[in-house]
Amino acid sequence: LGPILGAELRRRHEVHGVRFYCGESVFGLVGGVNVERVILTSGIMLECDVLIVAVGSDPQTSWLQESGLDIVDGVLVDAGLRAITTEGDVDRRVVAVGDVARYANTLFDLIPRRVEHWNLPTETGKRAGQILAVQLAGGDVDALAATPFAPLPSFWSDQYDAHVLAFGMTYLADRSELVAGTPDTECVVEYFRGENLVGVCGIGMRSAVQSYRSRFVTSAA
Repeated sequence: LGPILGAELRRRHEVHGVRFYCGESVFGLVGGVNVERVILTSGIMLECDVLIVAVGSDPQTSWLQESGLDIVDGVLVDAGLRAITTEGDVDRRVVAVGDVARYANTLFDLIPRRVEHWNLPTETGKRAGQILAVQLAGGDVDALAATPFAPLPSFWSDQYDAHVLAFGMTYLADRSELVAGTPDTECVVEYFRGENLVGVCGIGMRSAVQSYRSRFVTSAA
C-alpha cells in the first residue's frame, strides 16, 4: 500500500489495540498441543491464545516437473493462457488459470507475472474458456490468442469501519500521491511507476476509486 496508506492503516489497527513488531521473526514457540507463548528473535515473549501464520502462497507445480513446461514461479502462458514450454513453444494441450498462471499484462508492461488478486481466477478462466471453445470448434485459435490479455487486477478489504478498494498493481509503483481526501477520514491515493499510473487505492470514496477503471483501459488501448 505504500507509506501513506500503510501508515494510516497501521494507525487504525493500533487504535483498536493491535501491536506491531516490525523487523522481527519467530524464534520459537512454547506449549504442547496448543501454543501458549511466541518468542521473537529479540527475546520478546508474547502470550498466545491463537497463532495465525500468514506466509503467502507458492504455486503447486511439482506434478508438472517432467512436463517440459516452463514452471519457474507458476506456469508461463501466452495471451491465450496456453502453457509455454522451456523451449519457448506453445503447448496447445494445456491452459493455466488463476494464481498459478504467469503472463504479461499489457496494461503495465511485457513482463510475465503471477497475480494473486481476487478477481483474476475469474478473468483468466473466462479467457481460457474462450480459447478452448474456439479450439474445439476448429476456429482460428492463434488469432484469438494473439489479442492482448489485459485484465485489471482488483482487491478489497473491510477493516473495522474502513472499506479499502484498489485497482491495478500498486506494488509496481516507485511513488504514491494523495489526490483526494485525508488518510484519517476517507481518501484516494494514486501509484506511479515513473510517469505511468499503475494503481489506485482508496479508503472509502468508492465511486471515486471505481472511476479509475476507464483510465486503465484507455492506457492499455
